[in-house]
Amino acid sequence: MKSLFYIEAKMPSAQSGQFVLLPDSDKKEFVFSPRNKSKIDENVQFIIDHMNKNFSKYENAVFMAK
Repeated sequence: MKSLFYIEAKMPSAQSGQFVLLPDSDKKEFVFSPRNKSKIDENVQFIIDHMNKNFSKYENAVFMAK
């Protein structure tokens, strides 16, 4: 079985590019978290649109921020 492994490395100032989307199972869409420090721009909207079109694929993904 082949495993995937990811490493993320970035400068501390890059944190502003991160954002959290919260799943809304009733509406079958992701909501931009009000706790995000960044704002929705064209690139973020592109990601939100993609994830909403594929809601069932992403709704159960779990990531813990530390």
